Amino acid sequence: MRFPLKTICLFALLGALNLLTSSCAPHTPASSSPPSLNLPAPEANRDGSLVQKQQKLLSQGDYLAALSLADNGKGNSAELLRRALPGAYRQGEQMLAAQHYAEAGAAFAYLLTVVKENEATVTGGEVSGEELARKRDFCAEQLMVQGMNAYRNGLLEEAIGTWEQILAFAPDHEGAHKSLVTSRTQLTNLQALKKEDI
Repeated sequence: MRFPLKTICLFALLGALNLLTSSCAPHTPASSSPPSLNLPAPEANRDGSLVQKQQKLLSQGDYLAALSLADNGKGNSAELLRRALPGAYRQGEQMLAAQHYAEAGAAFAYLLTVVKENEATVTGGEVSGEELARKRDFCAEQLMVQGMNAYRNGLLEEAIGTWEQILAFAPDHEGAHKSLVTSRTQLTNLQALKKEDI
């Protein structure tokens, strides 16, 4: 379907106006979404069952899942943290190397929470909370680029989905919030224009 030049100009003007107003509006962070890691839900320790499940996950090499069985790792023993944190960090690194930025970002964000809650360090102090935050932010920026590429190619829904992935592990990411406001408004405007042309 082809739009008349007048309609295209109106659409561009609305998009620019929305971008301007959204950059001036106060930022309200979204509620924290769970990371996209498909981790088991935290559970209470009943008769050692938590420890047994964690030990099984550790033996299977699923360190992130072992940590996640306790709420933000708060119920984890120092021994479990010592064993699981380095392996969980390696899992995040593998996701990053495979360019699975949403999963890697969620892993690093989750590890950052565990490290802060337990005042722990990863791999004997070699990886700090600052390093985990840098890696989380790197993943967010890679997803921002992917979203912008989709946006520039007119793939608004794909761009929106990509930016929503960022907010799942970095709910305060301003760039993702602003981009989502603009692209959702443009998508709504496009859908309204299509209805008018029918």
